[in-house]
Amino acid sequence: MEVPPPVNNHVAHPQANHAAGYGPYNAPGVDVASCWLALAEDSGLCVYVFDLDGRLLHASGSALDAHDILPEDLGHTSLHDILPSPLSNERLELFRNVARSNRPATYESVTRGVRYRATVRPATTPERDRTLVLVTTAPAALHPAERAGVPRELSPNDMGPLRQLTRRELEVLGMIGLGLSTAAIAKRLNRSVKTVEGHRVSLGSKLSVSNRVELARIAIRAGLCEFDPRNHDEPLPPDGD
Repeated sequence: MEVPPPVNNHVAHPQANHAAGYGPYNAPGVDVASCWLALAEDSGLCVYVFDLDGRLLHASGSALDAHDILPEDLGHTSLHDILPSPLSNERLELFRNVARSNRPATYESVTRGVRYRATVRPATTPERDRTLVLVTTAPAALHPAERAGVPRELSPNDMGPLRQLTRRELEVLGMIGLGLSTAAIAKRLNRSVKTVEGHRVSLGSKLSVSNRVELARIAIRAGLCEFDPRNHDEPLPPDGD
């Protein structure tokens, strides 16, 4: 991937960086291009640079692959091309809030059935004539721990293939992700083992998987191991029991 021109000079001016509230990061002698390669290609994160109109200016190879974007489409692809309107509008408003406050923000959301954690940071062009945002994102289970504490939860969520599940099935799927046995799930839900096994079979059928290990992986990726159906914001099919 071609290294983009630097979007800010925080590394080159650590004292100004500290004064702006970014923290005492001091990397004398490290060029911005090397920092971009380390962040965008070595970290395993998806990395994006957007302007405040939602136009995608730069992205890591993993980010391009995740959305089937070609390198030559950078600068011509919008946030609205990447996410459906309810999600893209909320993200764009968050980007603008980050730029106005000059403070980073961390959030979690479900996209295509996978829970992601993202951090948005304000940045500027080398000439400081335009404000941009730098976004890093990864599945929440793999994302580095954030010092900012509990991230903000965005809505609406895009549950992807999980949208077809009932609230009870989502709850059972989360418990499978925790490694609970069928008997343990039945006891926790005050249901029969037969009923829980029926939910497990239904989950396998709806999600096209054949065993508990694959169900557990889906649950972990979607962040369902701490799922509370009362906090879910999308209409779901009624419970089957």
